[in-house]
Amino acid sequence: MKNNHYTPVTHYTRQQNFDYFRTYQFPYFAFTVRMDISGLHAYCKHRHYSVYLNLCYHFTKAAIAVEDFRVRLLQDQLVNYELLHPRLTVPKPDGTFTFLQVDYDPDIHIYNERGKAAMDFESEKLAGKLDPNPLHNNHIFFTALTGIPFSGLTHAPTNGNLAAEPMVCFGRFETEGDRTYAPVGIQVNHVFLDGAAINRFYALLETVYRDGPEA
Repeated sequence: MKNNHYTPVTHYTRQQNFDYFRTYQFPYFAFTVRMDISGLHAYCKHRHYSVYLNLCYHFTKAAIAVEDFRVRLLQDQLVNYELLHPRLTVPKPDGTFTFLQVDYDPDIHIYNERGKAAMDFESEKLAGKLDPNPLHNNHIFFTALTGIPFSGLTHAPTNGNLAAEPMVCFGRFETEGDRTYAPVGIQVNHVFLDGAAINRFYALLETVYRDGPEA
C-alpha cells in the first residue's frame, strides 16, 4: 500500500525563498544532463529488470534522501512527506499514453516485482488516468523520448505556480566503448527547490547511475 505519511512543516528554513518565488508566474527551472548510466544499465540487464523502471526508482530514491524534494503544499499547509512515488507515462496501442504509478519501496526487488506486475497488464487496462487530481501530490513524474538524444527539454507544469512535483524525461541511450549514456531532462519548481538541494541530489543520482546499486 502506498505510503502517504507526512508531518506538518513547523519551521521552514526556506520560508523567505518560498515566499519570494511563489510570487513568480512561472518559477520553474529546467536543466538537461548527459548521464553515465552504465552501472545501472548493466545491473538491470543482469537481473532482467526494466531499465526505465529502475531509472525512475533511483531518481526517486535520491530525491527522497534530500529533504527539500519531499516538501509539498497540501491544503495551504506545508508538509514533509516520508516517501515519494514514481508516476510514469506508458504507451498505449493506439499511440497515446496513460499514467502508471508504481509505489516506491525501500526494497528494490519488491519495487521491481510490483512494477513488472503493473507493466504486464495490457496498456488499455492500466488504472492510471490523465487527470486523477489526487489529494496527495508526493509524486515525481517520469516520461521517455526513447528515439531522441535531446540536449535540452522543458515540461508542461501543472497546478499553476505551486506544483512541487519534479518532472523528468529520459532520452535515447548511446553507447561509447563500454559505457552507456542517456540524456536526462529535469524540471523543478524554485518555490520548493534551490541549487544547493539540486547539487546534493545530483551527487547521489550520478553515483548510482554510473556504478549501479549495491543491492
